[in-house]
Amino acid sequence: MKINNFKYGLLFAVLLIGLYFVTRYGLCQLYTPEWGARRIFGFVAMIILVPAVVGRVKFSTIAFLGYILGLVAGELFGRVDVVKPYFYNHYGWLILILIFTFSCAVGWYVEYGVRRKG
Repeated sequence: MKINNFKYGLLFAVLLIGLYFVTRYGLCQLYTPEWGARRIFGFVAMIILVPAVVGRVKFSTIAFLGYILGLVAGELFGRVDVVKPYFYNHYGWLILILIFTFSCAVGWYVEYGVRRKG
């Protein structure tokens, strides 16, 4: 393992730990960030950290940004019914998972699918 790969892994680990504490404890009044921190954050962290340590920084960057975008979009567009209680009809979790999955596919394509000639 190269030293640069270790540095990138450490950088993503610090960013993910910070994001966890912000979403779990700082934004606990919002549904999607708190749900994501409780339910899927461990899986997301491994999907982002392992490629960063191996040297696939583009994939990890795109997946990390996709997770953040999924949190924001899920919270903004996830609420369906305003009559029932707040957490009852909230599909932010689905939006989060779909955007994160799509960002992983884009990151994989950018990392492996684009071949440069030379």
